[in-house]
Amino acid sequence: MSFIGRTSLGPSGSKTVRFQIDFNLKAHLLEHANQDSNKYEELVRKIRDHGQEIRDEDLSQLLKEARGCISMLNGNFRLFVQVVLILDWTHRSPEVVSEYQGFLLDLCAAHNYYTKHVIDQLITSFKRDSSEWKDGVPTEESVRRFQHIHDAIRQILTIVPMSKDILISQVQSLFPYFKRSAHEHETFIYNVLQIIQYLPGERYGFLKMIITQLITLDVHSPRSALEEREAGGSM
Repeated sequence: MSFIGRTSLGPSGSKTVRFQIDFNLKAHLLEHANQDSNKYEELVRKIRDHGQEIRDEDLSQLLKEARGCISMLNGNFRLFVQVVLILDWTHRSPEVVSEYQGFLLDLCAAHNYYTKHVIDQLITSFKRDSSEWKDGVPTEESVRRFQHIHDAIRQILTIVPMSKDILISQVQSLFPYFKRSAHEHETFIYNVLQIIQYLPGERYGFLKMIITQLITLDVHSPRSALEEREAGGSM
């Protein structure tokens, strides 16, 4: 597989580079397995550096080929797996979303040692939301994108028995640092509450995490913010 760069003019007249993919993933994986890693390493670099420039139809094809080679993707190909896992995919076409979710499911089923990496990336995606929420209400686009993530998590939970424990542990460890933006905390807590909907048996544990996080935020709030909040409450 190789990438062919094509330069075109964007809406503002600026030049953008699109990458059209020449597919032959299985051959490159086999070459890497036989110690000829040039094309494999080039592929990994291109996906890492230009993944968001890959067209939907090309990304869909890449994922289909990856799923066709899923049994090969052992630890020797972890770099390829990692660059695919960090792709931003939830805004893509329905076909890409479906193929990406299928790739995650197939990967965890065939190589369960990747499950933690997959869940890490899915949970981290809870923090990637640039939409402005009015009065704490997520936008339709945010809800749609988060739903894709939760669909993937639910599917993984059904096929990988240990994934629930991994999910609980990683949610706790990946809570935003208290100095992060209020919106990042808002989106993360929103999504933890969504997890409770399909893991009701873990409700107490997740709510305890949220309350602990809110207490931490309150303790570290600037005095001026606390005084302003108290003044507002007394009106």
